[in-house]
Amino acid sequence: MSKNNIRSKNIDNSAIKVLKVILAVLTIIYPLMMNLLSGFGMFIEWNNSDFVLNCNKYSKELTFFGILMILGGLTMTAASVLCILKKYKSAVILSPTGFALSLISLFYISHHADFAGWSDKYTMQPISDMYIERNLPVIIPFLICVILSAFKLFSQKNN
Repeated sequence: MSKNNIRSKNIDNSAIKVLKVILAVLTIIYPLMMNLLSGFGMFIEWNNSDFVLNCNKYSKELTFFGILMILGGLTMTAASVLCILKKYKSAVILSPTGFALSLISLFYISHHADFAGWSDKYTMQPISDMYIERNLPVIIPFLICVILSAFKLFSQKNN
């Protein structure tokens, strides 16, 4: 191998390592924390410095979509972990699945929040805006995971 090929391969490996670190950080923030916390919001509420179960407060459909949001976040997290561990085929399958679950549940919960007129009691901002701001950035780790996995799968086939 020539020095240029070795240098090019080292730059590629470094870029992939940086992308994996970014993927790990963004996965912890968005699919893992934001989706799980938003999904658990359909079951648990912080009220007067104590947690209160409120799963009977919402309809079965809303509870179902809360569960889907949690599953979507966990599935995307699993896909990111598999991508980092070089299990690219599984990551390419799981990441879109988790992303779809997350967006479907986000759409339904946001639609319900708008229909029910939910708003923040301090800022009067619609709760649907808060859900979208917190959960829509799952697009970034999804794209990184899928692009990185697809790139590695296709580069392995070419070698």
